[in-house]
Amino acid sequence: MADVVSIDQLVDAVSEQTSLYHKELIEKINKLGDDSVKKIAKITRATAPVGKHTPHFKDSIATKVLENRPCGNVYAWYVKPPNHRLTHLIANGHETKNGGRTRKNPFLENALNEVLPDYDKKVEEACSDG
Repeated sequence: MADVVSIDQLVDAVSEQTSLYHKELIEKINKLGDDSVKKIAKITRATAPVGKHTPHFKDSIATKVLENRPCGNVYAWYVKPPNHRLTHLIANGHETKNGGRTRKNPFLENALNEVLPDYDKKVEEACSDG
């Protein structure tokens, strides 16, 4: 049975319910974001190239929460030092010392294309479910 609210308390009751909805929604979105960034890291670790100069590049892939905001957390995928400078070169290709060019390896782009559409869909579902 619904609570009975007087007209004087209506504004407070509506404000309380919307605050509760907002808090629950942010918790759901944060959980989805955490799961998604971990999935991206798992996929990129599995598909990252292993070379003779950087055999442990994939071991340097990590994630973290950059900011805890009231409107949702901000997550980051990154590569720890000393391999952090290689991500751009691997993903975009680079010139070799012999004058040639290496092929780009879109391992990060492929992981994002796999995970982000599903994340967007789940966030929309969480917002519409209430």
